[in-house]
Amino acid sequence: MNKACELLTGTSLSVKEIAYSVGYSNQLHFTKMFKQSFGMSPSDFRKTVSHTPPGHHHRKMPIKIGQPKISG
Repeated sequence: MNKACELLTGTSLSVKEIAYSVGYSNQLHFTKMFKQSFGMSPSDFRKTVSHTPPGHHHRKMPIKIGQPKISG
């Protein structure tokens, strides 16, 4: 998912293209896994990061690959 984050913030590729680029053959499955990892969809992640003020990089948020986000 780190690569997906890089592609979302550093390219204008579509979410579908990014899903395929990081090894998912199904965009919906990619979106579901991304949302479990980060608590938001890939599209929302891209919007949030693009609105982050300069000098405040969004990478400071913890990234836990392979562990779904637990809601309580």
